[in-house]
Amino acid sequence: MTNVIKKKNIQIAIYCSEGIIDNANYTQTQVGQTGSGVCQFGWAGTPTIYCDIVDDVPTWSETINDPCQGLDFLSTFFHCIKLKL
Repeated sequence: MTNVIKKKNIQIAIYCSEGIIDNANYTQTQVGQTGSGVCQFGWAGTPTIYCDIVDDVPTWSETINDPCQGLDFLSTFFHCIKLKL
């Protein structure tokens, strides 16, 4: 399995599409690489997910490492204050 199509000296990289998965935003990621997510407001973590090919279709793995966890009100409040400093 390869993550790049080569034909007549042309290379086309294959990517998993950008999107929101389990409260994290992911940018498009090349097949065979791990994408890093950014948790949405009110969530915290450093989520990563693997981009694979399943039946010739770029597909995000079902396993997310260090997924986003919901913050309680005080954690969210102090997180916002920290961002303003």
